[in-house]
Amino acid sequence: MKKFLSLMLAAVMIVAVFAMVGCDKPEETTTADTTTAATTTEATTTTEATTTTETTTTEQTTTTEDTTTVATTTTPAPVDTTTTAPQPTELTTGTTLSVFDRFDFGTNSKAQAEGETSHEYIVANLTYDASRVAIRWTEDTVKIYATKSYDSSASRDSYALSFLDIVTYDFDDELVPGWGTWSGAPMNPGTTWVGRHQYAKLRILNNTTNNVVSVHWHRAGEGFATTTCAVSMYLQGGAPTTTTNHNLTTTATTEWAEYIYDMMFLSSAGREIMYNGKTSYVQVVNEAKTRNGYAQHNWSNANGNITALNFHFLGAYGKDGINDTRKNIKMGACVEVDYIVFGSSIEQLEAYKSYMEEGK
Repeated sequence: MKKFLSLMLAAVMIVAVFAMVGCDKPEETTTADTTTAATTTEATTTTEATTTTETTTTEQTTTTEDTTTVATTTTPAPVDTTTTAPQPTELTTGTTLSVFDRFDFGTNSKAQAEGETSHEYIVANLTYDASRVAIRWTEDTVKIYATKSYDSSASRDSYALSFLDIVTYDFDDELVPGWGTWSGAPMNPGTTWVGRHQYAKLRILNNTTNNVVSVHWHRAGEGFATTTCAVSMYLQGGAPTTTTNHNLTTTATTEWAEYIYDMMFLSSAGREIMYNGKTSYVQVVNEAKTRNGYAQHNWSNANGNITALNFHFLGAYGKDGINDTRKNIKMGACVEVDYIVFGSSIEQLEAYKSYMEEGK
């Protein structure tokens, strides 16, 4: 719970220490067909989980979702007037998905060595606008360059790395959105164990003045909607603390940093800001604190697994003036990404390390 509040207010900067690495000029680039921006659609609203009710009698225990917790006792036969005290219900864990590390980048990454991905798969499924973006691969990373400054002619995804079909038989795991542990966790956990990919961990060297990235996604049969975007993924400049300062810029760095994001909350923030009229990230955070839970969100597994992703690493797609930072993209800007992986808990993702982090 303490980690969650830190997560929302500081965008969960976990570690920011490693090699001093700069982005040089692109020597080798990989190009692909230009991505065409998808049509924006509206996604289905999913409401957050509520508190759990436990009603205990001397004969059986019944658990009912979505009510207020009530404990009652009954008196046995008249010959025995002793009231039986209610017994506590112990939560037991269920199955938890392993880390989804398909996007551990590089020509010789740890995830590739362990059979979780391959460089060939990533290259074959990657598209981007080659007129604005160039990339260069290292053994354990991808360097992403802006070859043209942002202007009004740019489409929504002109600077994104797009994976328009991530469903494959090449690997066993898939990206399954939903609650990571208990439904409603970490703010208001219920008694239903889910164990899906609720969190994302990004390891990035952000040698630019841009302070926000975003992840746009959709499921089978859907499109990239304004309500299916995890926004407000803040970098080294941190999250804003007022409703008027949106912290869209930062000081460039040559240090590696790791950030863990709650995709359930940030997708909720995306829907609230981009569709429901909220005017700042701080406003969404305060509302979540007040209600002790998330507002409407679309990062759930109700409608299936994630089938496509757009990674906006050079500048975030979002609500203009609030968390869209594509205007920060300048020609020559470069970010280097080790990986973006998904997991069920902060602890699970903290334990995930690439070859570079292990010093190999």
